[in-house]
Amino acid sequence: MKPYLYHLRRAFSTILKAAILILYPNLLFAQPANNLCANAVTLTSGTTCSSVAGTTVSATYTTISPIGCGTGSSSTVDVWYQFVAQTSNPTIRVTTSSSRRRIQLFSGSCGALTSVSCATGPDMTTSGLTVGQTYYIRVYSSNGSTFTFDICVIDNRPANDDCSNAIALTAGSGCSTNRTLLNALGTSGLSGDCAPVGAPDVWFSYTATNAYPTIALSSLGTDLTSAGTGIQLFSGSCGSLTSLVCKTGVTTLDLLADLGGNGLTIGTTYYIRVFSASTVMSGTGWGFRICISNPTTSSPTIDYGKSYINVTKQGTGGTIEPNDVLEIRATFVVRTNNAYAVSFTDNLPSNTTYVPGTLRILTNEGKIFRQWTDAADSDPASISGSTVTINIGNGANSSTGGPVRSTDRPTIFGTTCVLIASYRVQVNSVAYGTTVSVGGGSLSYRNQPASAVNTISFPAVNAMVYRDFGICNNAVQNSLLSESGGTFGSGTVKDRTASSKVPTNYSYAAFGANAPGDYYYGMSNNTSAGTTASTYSIDPNETNTARRVFSVWDIIGDHTGASNPLLGNLPADVNNGQSGGYMVVINASYRTDTAFKDTVRNLCPNTSYEYSAWFRNICRTCGADSVGRGSTTAGYEPTAPGDSSGVRPTLTFNINGNDYYSTGDIYYTGQWVKKGFTYRTGPGETEMIISIRNNAPGGGGNDWAIDDIAVSTCLPDMSYSPSLNPNVCTGNPLTIYDTIRGYYDNYTYHIWQRSTDNGVNWTDLGASRDSIPVYNSTLNRWEYVTAYTIPTTNTNVSDSGDLYRVLVATTSSNLSSPACRVTDGISIINLSVMDCGPVLKTDLLSFNGRLSNRDAVLNWSTSKEDGLYHYIIERSYDGQRYIPIGHVDGYASNASINRYSFTDAGGVVNKAWYRIVMQYADGSKKYSGIVQLRNDLVDFTFGTVINPFANQLRFDVYLADNSNLLIELIDMNGKTIHRERQNAFAGVNSFTISNTDGLQSGAYTLRVINKDRIIHKRVVKASR
Repeated sequence: MKPYLYHLRRAFSTILKAAILILYPNLLFAQPANNLCANAVTLTSGTTCSSVAGTTVSATYTTISPIGCGTGSSSTVDVWYQFVAQTSNPTIRVTTSSSRRRIQLFSGSCGALTSVSCATGPDMTTSGLTVGQTYYIRVYSSNGSTFTFDICVIDNRPANDDCSNAIALTAGSGCSTNRTLLNALGTSGLSGDCAPVGAPDVWFSYTATNAYPTIALSSLGTDLTSAGTGIQLFSGSCGSLTSLVCKTGVTTLDLLADLGGNGLTIGTTYYIRVFSASTVMSGTGWGFRICISNPTTSSPTIDYGKSYINVTKQGTGGTIEPNDVLEIRATFVVRTNNAYAVSFTDNLPSNTTYVPGTLRILTNEGKIFRQWTDAADSDPASISGSTVTINIGNGANSSTGGPVRSTDRPTIFGTTCVLIASYRVQVNSVAYGTTVSVGGGSLSYRNQPASAVNTISFPAVNAMVYRDFGICNNAVQNSLLSESGGTFGSGTVKDRTASSKVPTNYSYAAFGANAPGDYYYGMSNNTSAGTTASTYSIDPNETNTARRVFSVWDIIGDHTGASNPLLGNLPADVNNGQSGGYMVVINASYRTDTAFKDTVRNLCPNTSYEYSAWFRNICRTCGADSVGRGSTTAGYEPTAPGDSSGVRPTLTFNINGNDYYSTGDIYYTGQWVKKGFTYRTGPGETEMIISIRNNAPGGGGNDWAIDDIAVSTCLPDMSYSPSLNPNVCTGNPLTIYDTIRGYYDNYTYHIWQRSTDNGVNWTDLGASRDSIPVYNSTLNRWEYVTAYTIPTTNTNVSDSGDLYRVLVATTSSNLSSPACRVTDGISIINLSVMDCGPVLKTDLLSFNGRLSNRDAVLNWSTSKEDGLYHYIIERSYDGQRYIPIGHVDGYASNASINRYSFTDAGGVVNKAWYRIVMQYADGSKKYSGIVQLRNDLVDFTFGTVINPFANQLRFDVYLADNSNLLIELIDMNGKTIHRERQNAFAGVNSFTISNTDGLQSGAYTLRVINKDRIIHKRVVKASR
């Protein structure tokens, strides 16, 4: 090649390379790693600029359609970055010497980008970014020239760092938007009572569409979680804010609970401050989400009731008497959803006086949950004149009630709110027979904050101020005929059918694992959970909880005819064909409701009746405290020390629409208890409607059985004299007496009667009489004495064995009615007429008897048997009517002592009375004293009881074997006032209850328990 050509070619090559370098410099350098969106370099934002070096040299154009910002030319070169927004308004800074620098911000993803903003730099100011979302940055040249640069993302203060820039929130719009506290400053001028002074905060606004929205934070960043959050709600404007509620360490403001009262005013704008519980900010994890939701618009399920208890007699039960303290109660129950603006209004019952300082909210166990002053101040309750107002609910105040949620305290296991508005009054010193108006008053509430007011007006209920005579000691003949005389019958089926005497406010349910539940009742002779092998039991001490209702109920039988009235009957073994008596078992409703109602007919006017029933609390561990913890849950607060039974049943007895008696609390004892009182019918009153009302709300206890409901006639006591077997000589008159005693002064009409055929027929003796009883303060009873003189025409030897008695009644017409007159059916005078002619010479020195098995072995001794023919042995099974059972010829001896014996083989089945008749040859007779022999005497019975008693009660108890006895003295209200244990031995045991002089005069029951057997005797405390 020619030299010039070589040099020419080389020069041309150099020139060409220079031109290409000038025109296409990117062809000679490697493309940047972030030339494409998919390879965008990740930037980390911060509070200061932490620059990252970059270049567009050798970059190419990214085709995006549409790209936005007017940069669609292919001559443009670009590189890509990405970052996760920590704030909604970061600054993107690109520092370079080139004037062709351009910045573009995208949201979305590399395959689907959306232009957000463009800038020429060096700073791009952003707003409205979503915290936590990834954004893409395109750095490019406006004309294709290349340059190097530094880039960073700076996190600024949140846009809503000041109240004036609060971000508006809308209820129900969800919680998908990310917010942040990063770089936020504290708002000056706010109190530090809730948040620390200077705590970083951000602001939101909300125009209320509901009075009680919930403000909730979620998706908290790690650093915010560690620092803790707080929420504060304000009314007013940014320059003049009033704090409504502020809570630290929470993520939710539930204005139903946290604000209450009237809540927010719909249409008004409120401000929400979200703050950190710490003034120190480090890290970048300060994001969160905030949303507002409105409560349910479903209407609440409500229960309610009006009741009262007799505080003075709540421990024992009794009637209302002057000066007793009553607690008036209105029960309000929210079973589902929310009730609003709840309020109770009442007027003081007539004939009572308010007890100061008793305006309260109680739990269903009767514990004080809230208490307020009486004055009309800022608290929710007041009394003005005779008007009582108690506003109820969260945030309730003097002008309005607040909302009550079904989950609010006091709660039943966290699902139902049961609260009781209450106050106390004292009955004035009024006459017996005065009524106290314990009904009336009203509860009001709304289904929604702005809905119409629902008003519950309670019906009028009168309680009678009535003398408390307790229960009768000698009640007979139950006048209640329905439901097998109040016993509910018996059968071989475990669960019988429903009873028409239990009102429909309770629904019937057969027994099951969780039945009967609240608002239900069952009728059973065995309270185990079912009849299958896994649910059936006849063991009261069953340890398999699957066989107990709710795993805890007692397994028992009914009460009717129980040998031990306290323990009742064992569960009937119906699976093996055994029959058992039924009882009603109530699982009390949350409201206060009637559990039994019936009409009693064919009563006698002006007559005293015992209205009573036997009850049993059947759950030992059913309690639930006001927080909702059950008895087996850690932290549970028991009903009382050692008592986890929960709500105690307390029942009110009503007659013809008037309340007369309350049982007081029926404690869990594992035993039955009799409750009742004595009622006197009015003139012409022959029937009455009776009902028994549950006076305490259910839930967490108040599970009970009822049996043996009775309306029984109360009889007076009769005491004949000179004896039940008076002796009279032939042809002599004899005056006999009857002392009629009773706690009631109405059995004044009476008449004597005579029977000459061993009680088959009776003849009136003279006209009826009306006596005036006199009060015996020693015996605490009314009494009078009536007398009749047996004429000489009726005291012949042939009249021996005639019977005499007294009939008594409360009115003259009742005395003519066999159904309304009464007598002592056991103690009747049995006349003994003797031919007293010449004095009989034989002396009876001794007469005694003993038992040998059932044989009565009688022994007697005599002296000087002058003219004696033989001895007639007579026996009686009632202590009144004697029949001859044998005779023994006399020795006709003048010896100083003559001994005789007679055995009555098998004559003593239970007990028997014996006497000896000395028969002389001339027909004259002489009678011995009486010997009583008892088979059960050596088993378990009372011997001598000193009655009435004063400063000590002395008595004997006979036992067959050594034992440890429980001795109790019980007053007429059923309260045990003395209890002790004593070791006793076979034979006669003497005991003394000392220091009884402090007891009130009146009747008491002496009860002795020997293992599973009980004996009791009525005793009277004399006046001091």
